[in-house]
Amino acid sequence: MNTYKKNLLIISLTICLIFGIGACHDRLDIIPMSQFAPDNFLRTEQGITALLHSAYEYIQFNSWDGANKIYVSEWPTDILLQSGGGMNNQAVLYINYTWDSQHGWLNGHYNKCYQGIRDTNALIDNVDNVDTDDNTKSLLKAEARFIRAVAYTFLYDWFGPTPLVISSTIEEINPERATDEEMINFIENELQQVAELLPVDRPADEYGRGTRGAALSFLTKFLLNTKQWEKCAVVAQQVMDLGKYSLFPEYTELFKVENEINDEFIFVHPAINQPGNGNVLAPAAFPPDYPTPGTHENWAAQVRVYDDFYLSFEEDDERKNLIITEYIDVNGEHRQLLGEDNSRSFKYWPDPNANGRWTGNDIPEIRYADILLSRAEALSRMNGPNQESIDLINEVRVRAGLSEIELTDFPDAGSLNSHILKERGWEFYNEAKRREDMIRHEVLISNAQERGKNARQHHLLFPIPQSEMDTNPNLIQNEGY
Repeated sequence: MNTYKKNLLIISLTICLIFGIGACHDRLDIIPMSQFAPDNFLRTEQGITALLHSAYEYIQFNSWDGANKIYVSEWPTDILLQSGGGMNNQAVLYINYTWDSQHGWLNGHYNKCYQGIRDTNALIDNVDNVDTDDNTKSLLKAEARFIRAVAYTFLYDWFGPTPLVISSTIEEINPERATDEEMINFIENELQQVAELLPVDRPADEYGRGTRGAALSFLTKFLLNTKQWEKCAVVAQQVMDLGKYSLFPEYTELFKVENEINDEFIFVHPAINQPGNGNVLAPAAFPPDYPTPGTHENWAAQVRVYDDFYLSFEEDDERKNLIITEYIDVNGEHRQLLGEDNSRSFKYWPDPNANGRWTGNDIPEIRYADILLSRAEALSRMNGPNQESIDLINEVRVRAGLSEIELTDFPDAGSLNSHILKERGWEFYNEAKRREDMIRHEVLISNAQERGKNARQHHLLFPIPQSEMDTNPNLIQNEGY
């Protein structure tokens, strides 16, 4: 376990010591209690650094938040469905397009992002008062701005423009939603600027923190999803030109715990096999009576893969090997899963050191493969079928054990773009990408309707949580909710 992951275990205790000192009973003789007063705390490097770690926690979606982020991004699509267990009453809302503003998962996502934004604003507004060198201050501020911009990309993806709060000084207790232009410009400018300030490399004990490549990669994806094709292609090339990232040789080994620190993962949601900080996707992926390794839990909740998605893979595609279609159960009986929309994704391969439901499999937010396919798509959108797009796609396909595609296979831009959407589905299933990809390709609603779902145009966004609407009279709900 690397040092940064170990730090995840102690951040909660650190925040307890800083913000909830009255609840801790151990005697503290080292640090005078007066140093924890807010005015003093935000003037120390120790305090500011703890605040930065707290902010990171809010944009790192592991545990239940990480699972929910994937589920909410894939249950409305053609990849995942769910049955059984207590999870089902939540899942059917997203599978059938019947969610509303009352759902707690949406509220949790919204609040988590704004809690991170709160911490970053406090850091940015106070770091200049800290008694440390200017380089340290500059890096702390850049990291905080990076976290804040990432939080706003998450908010924009799910809810569209939301209140743009960029100061810890309360000027308006009930801020209005930003315009679409304001939100896009802010995110784009912040990520561009902090990319120049963040380091290209981090030491091993800072695994999971912001880097130049991470900032440029978030910007690449944001520009792609806002259909700024030319800018997206340019920034994706900047990521590639860093010379830091490459495809991991074996796709089927990429997501295992032992391989998680690699040159393909650009930004991850770190997980450790401890309560509250682990990946919890495995227990709902295991089919009934599956011979789970070690202490893995196996839940009644069953997260399943549609047959049509599995069957869409090309015959030799190694990426589908992380989806199990049959197995021998604990009683030695053969169980068939394919044919009943019942195959299971084992992308986050069972952790041999699982602690019940908690595993140590990191969840990637952005991988280098995503940058390659993002540039390929942006170039295709700009220029139609072109050799560079084909070459970039082939880098990803060859790693998956597939033959190369040819430029002559695609007579027009529509055919190449349709292939890119398929390629992205095969490459990024269970990584919370499918919903945004289908929205960008303008097929989310039509695909859901073809599958008999209650999908309407307003479902391209989720509703602002009702609790936020109730407390802020200046908020305007997304249309249709």
